[in-house]
Amino acid sequence: MDKKTEELPVTGNGNAIRVGSSANTDTIYSGTGDATFDIFKTDAGTVFFRQPKNSADYYCMLSGGTYLRKNGDDLIGISKTDAGMEITVHMPKNTIQRITRDGMPYTNFKETNGGSAVKIISDKTNAAFEIYSKKQTAHIIVSDEGGLSGPSRTVTPPTGIIRDRYPADQNAGGFTFSLISGCIIILAGWYVRRE
Repeated sequence: MDKKTEELPVTGNGNAIRVGSSANTDTIYSGTGDATFDIFKTDAGTVFFRQPKNSADYYCMLSGGTYLRKNGDDLIGISKTDAGMEITVHMPKNTIQRITRDGMPYTNFKETNGGSAVKIISDKTNAAFEIYSKKQTAHIIVSDEGGLSGPSRTVTPPTGIIRDRYPADQNAGGFTFSLISGCIIILAGWYVRRE
């Protein structure tokens, strides 16, 4: 499978690349503070976004931030609470059917904005969610490993997984660590070829 890698201009502090193939388009960003790149805007330290071709489904990892916007629209919003965090995921014109957290059914959520968004209340600050609706499934990892906002945050790999299915007894950190390590290898290979 041929892959095309390109550096994306970033407004703000950080670096971003896009890796495209016949199956997916991956956008990877790492930086600090507010940043705009490609069709995204965020304050996260690390973002991984995978958009499969011919599908409305998506995979997203957001670490150490409070929001992710796509095409100028809110996609994910995170706020810290005394008990953990609240995650708002916008899924326009979709009715939420079910949600899993770390592979297990999860019921601590409520639909908002007439069913076009869901607010998830989580006692965990690092978790993987799958949000199922009639028209799409969002696979999301959120992590406060680096802290929610703030200029001095340090991003470390989150404990969560992005997979087609989440085995309930699986250690969640391994896949994401491999994902971030793979991104670093892709970035290094791209940089060497560029020189």
